[in-house]
Amino acid sequence: MKHLVLIGFMASGKSTLASSLSHSLSLPIFSSDTWISKQCGISIAEIFSLYGEREFREWEKRAFERIFEFEESYIIDCGGGFVLQNDVRRLGRVYYLQVGLDEIERRLSVGEESVKRPLSKEIKTLYIQREKLYQAQASKVVDNQKEGAIQEIIEDWRRS
Repeated sequence: MKHLVLIGFMASGKSTLASSLSHSLSLPIFSSDTWISKQCGISIAEIFSLYGEREFREWEKRAFERIFEFEESYIIDCGGGFVLQNDVRRLGRVYYLQVGLDEIERRLSVGEESVKRPLSKEIKTLYIQREKLYQAQASKVVDNQKEGAIQEIIEDWRRS
């Protein structure tokens, strides 16, 4: 099954864009973080706090395997670190939502975002490390700071 896969750093707009794409393309959404949180019965921040990042990454592996059970195409909203151990290219067409570090920091400093992201204290280091992984796994890089990113993805998806 071929899925529309969204990857990118935390606060890059994956969940927001997934919702808009779902409406425009009439595809259901699978959010790895939402699935993990429901399976565990607690928030992602609580999983990190109680069990650590290692346990969370194990749950990401389970979420990845779960996607292969789908019988129809989905929009896959991957958590920011989903690409650390999963080859998301196996899932379908991968869109890397690229957002500059300054904008990520700005988004994470606003309201609840500043406290609910478990790895937000290590932003610059994580951003630099993950940028290469996002680039390597992307079928297409989309600048999610410019107008028209959603339309760019829709047009590319329909052509693919």
